Amino acid sequence: MPNAWAALALLSGAGRTNRNMIVEELYDALIEAGASEEKAKAASRAVANMERHFANIERDITEIRGTLRLHNWMLGTMLGFLIAIFFKVFSH
Repeated sequence: MPNAWAALALLSGAGRTNRNMIVEELYDALIEAGASEEKAKAASRAVANMERHFANIERDITEIRGTLRLHNWMLGTMLGFLIAIFFKVFSH
């Protein structure tokens, strides 16, 4: 099997990021279960694409959470200044 993995690495462009990444464990399990090589590659690529998709969503959510924290601090600061201004104006 080492030659098959070397050929697969060349086909998928190992060592660089591309769209043809596969999940090796799933590929091996499907081959052992009797699936054809093409179907095993397609299924493992689909899973790898979904994992990348979910990782991108997770990254976006983390970015949004950071932005919301900043907005909360900005809103709190503005409300504090607004309350201070109201006390200053109406305390005379």
